[in-house]
Amino acid sequence: MLATSLSIVVMVGSYLNAFAKTAILGLGFSLYFCFIVAITNPTVYNPSAYLDTGFALLCGIAVAAVAFSVLMPRAGDWISAQYMKQIRGLIAHGAREGDLDDLLYTFELSLRDFILMIASAPVDARVDRDHLIGWAFAALEIGRSMIQVRLDTERLGNALPTGWAAEQDAWLAALAEVFEAVTPQAAEGALMATRRALDRLPLGPNIAVDAETLTRYRMRALLHFTELTLRDDTFALWQTRQVQA
Repeated sequence: MLATSLSIVVMVGSYLNAFAKTAILGLGFSLYFCFIVAITNPTVYNPSAYLDTGFALLCGIAVAAVAFSVLMPRAGDWISAQYMKQIRGLIAHGAREGDLDDLLYTFELSLRDFILMIASAPVDARVDRDHLIGWAFAALEIGRSMIQVRLDTERLGNALPTGWAAEQDAWLAALAEVFEAVTPQAAEGALMATRRALDRLPLGPNIAVDAETLTRYRMRALLHFTELTLRDDTFALWQTRQVQA
């Protein structure tokens, strides 16, 4: 009689287990119902304890089914959103306006650890790992450029052209906007700000090999690098996640 009674539940569980959307629920039918009717000591008859155990396991099955059917399908998108939020925060706040003491070192360390964390995370079809790593590398290179230009500006001080401080602030704000807004318009605005910064920082009439000139060359090289990154159509920062077939 016990086997006959269980066969109905097992049949229902096996049927539900044949479909991807109800597989977890079917597994619960197949396992937990069989578990609660497996009497530990047949000589002891305790209906209240038996019912308490059965209802507790049924509630556990319901909670597990809700978790796997409602929460898990959205977990990948939520994790991706949190990763992107962290990357944007490092650029918008850390590289743009963070304290320059050891900022370059801590910024690189944070993003490299972040890249390793993404690369070593379990494979999830809902998490576009390549897109996240691409974002992280873009943030690493652009963020390094922002911090290094700030350091060089502090080092050169009054030797830089008049109005450079305001132009640099506008350039930093435009780059931060690229990572915050993630739109083609923000990227175009950052590209224009980069070109204005290059115009504000000319090479100068005399080409001399000294520390000041080399520092200025490095600043221009970083600005050119940023311009090339923003103009790269193969990797657009504002591209949305591509749905994999």
